[in-house]
Amino acid sequence: MLAAEIGGFATFVAGIVWLVPLHGAEGAAWANTTYYSAIALILVPFIVATLWQSRRLRQKP
Repeated sequence: MLAAEIGGFATFVAGIVWLVPLHGAEGAAWANTTYYSAIALILVPFIVATLWQSRRLRQKP
């Protein structure tokens, strides 16, 4: 979770620096969207690995 938050925060700061001077509040909204998108993209591999491991443990006799 920490890695996802750090990655999300980095994209958020980059989005704020880049988009807010150009687009104001709309740029801030897009920066917020990139924050949550980055978190989701970073967490997906961990979630999939956990689900696969859980499924493998249920199938063992």
